[in-house]
Amino acid sequence: MKTIDFNPVDKPLISIITVVYNGEQFLEETILSVINQTYDNLEYIIIDGGSTDGTINIIKKYEDRISYWVSENDKGIYDAMNKGIKVSSGEWIYFINMGDTLLNIPSKDLLNLEYSLIAGNVLVNSKNTSRVFLPSFDWKIRLFNTIHHQGVFYNKKAIGYYSLDYKVFSDFNQNQHLYMAHASSKIIDILIASHSLDGISNSGEYFNENFRIIKKNFGVFYVVLAFLYYKMRGVRFALSKLSSSL
Repeated sequence: MKTIDFNPVDKPLISIITVVYNGEQFLEETILSVINQTYDNLEYIIIDGGSTDGTINIIKKYEDRISYWVSENDKGIYDAMNKGIKVSSGEWIYFINMGDTLLNIPSKDLLNLEYSLIAGNVLVNSKNTSRVFLPSFDWKIRLFNTIHHQGVFYNKKAIGYYSLDYKVFSDFNQNQHLYMAHASSKIIDILIASHSLDGISNSGEYFNENFRIIKKNFGVFYVVLAFLYYKMRGVRFALSKLSSSL
């Protein structure tokens, strides 16, 4: 574990948190995307889950640019993210995990600390396609997660800690709770990050967590609406694949 001191300046301090486990193949690109930012009041925190590959060597390679890092066992992604929040000092909290790339920090927007969250666009990449995800923070979040964590800066006073009841979609639960609390938000048309769809949240194994979260927070009626939404989205995707093949 290594800690270095930070000297605050006039700009709000942004705590950028990366959680990783056995990520030697992707971590370096993520680290470089953070430490090469020109915003000059950052602290960079890396929480490693006790990696057994070359991850620690990569962290040590850049530790003079890392404010805090630790490698120890944890209870999963959100336990690690909570550890990052606990040691953070920033007014803003931002998560960028291994395999993702930070492209822009909306420095002018982050000067306003009255917002609970500020969310921008995310470039979503799969093996064959890329698309830009446009966030929103409105009624639709009752049905699906309308904000990618790679594109949102949370005011530390508003974010709280992630529930460990959910292994993969606790960020969806967190965003729903912020919506229910009428958290103030700002949506900006700026490309914040690039995100790969190869992560665990896109495997489908834990997809039913979404419905558990919706049921707990908004009830069965919205579970039915969400189910219909995903069915319709699947039909549209199948039709688009069919038309492109004709």
